[in-house]
Amino acid sequence: MNKIKNNKVKNPPLLDDIKRDIMNSRVFMNNSIKWRQEKDGKIITFNPITGKICVMNPTLAQIYLMTSDKSGTNFKSILNSLREKYPEVTEKQLNQDVLFALTWLFVNGFIYLEKYNKRISIVDIIEKICSDAL
Repeated sequence: MNKIKNNKVKNPPLLDDIKRDIMNSRVFMNNSIKWRQEKDGKIITFNPITGKICVMNPTLAQIYLMTSDKSGTNFKSILNSLREKYPEVTEKQLNQDVLFALTWLFVNGFIYLEKYNKRISIVDIIEKICSDAL
């Protein structure tokens, strides 16, 4: 029986690229997603293309709302805003949490990235991977 020497799971290279792009790009809300904010701060979303319904906790909801501005937002702006709201959270943990949240929002189609004056969605990346595979 082979023993696993390193049980730490590595990210696929594509995911590392996405995370790097998220940290260095402007992010925008995908306006095709329907949503409403509840009194408790949660956001309920509906994706008319996939039929998925999602409930975002108040912190993820706050991050999602920051992407709704017409000019978008960026990783550092979100960090600064949340740093003020959660001063007890370490810088390292806050960076990880915001990166995870934005990656989740991107992979699930809630946000777009703007890179080289072009908006990029997860669908664009999937289409590129499929066309390269042919």
